[in-house]
Amino acid sequence: MISKKINTHVTLKFLRKVKEYFPFEIKCIQTDNGPEFGKFFTDNCHIKHRHNHPRSPNENGHLERFNRTLKEEIPKHDLCIFIKEDVSKYLEHYNTKRMHLGINFKTPAQMINT
Repeated sequence: MISKKINTHVTLKFLRKVKEYFPFEIKCIQTDNGPEFGKFFTDNCHIKHRHNHPRSPNENGHLERFNRTLKEEIPKHDLCIFIKEDVSKYLEHYNTKRMHLGINFKTPAQMINT
């Protein structure tokens, strides 16, 4: 979903699409403290809503790193992360072909099989 403007209503609409898309129930979401995630959003998202603590970058580190990876790598693969098939294709690449520095240049699949 692409929007020219970020606001609470657009964010709630996106959350509804996410809830429809995934085959499991989303019980809790964690967001930053942006203006689109204020009281109106919390009251209308109908699931548990948790905010990151201000000035706590490590609290959201894994998510921020994954977002950075997506931004850097998705254009190389000419994919749109919002298309179900592309998400599956990228995750397959990420887990079976992409070497990871943090696990000695192995893939997650190689780590599981050793």
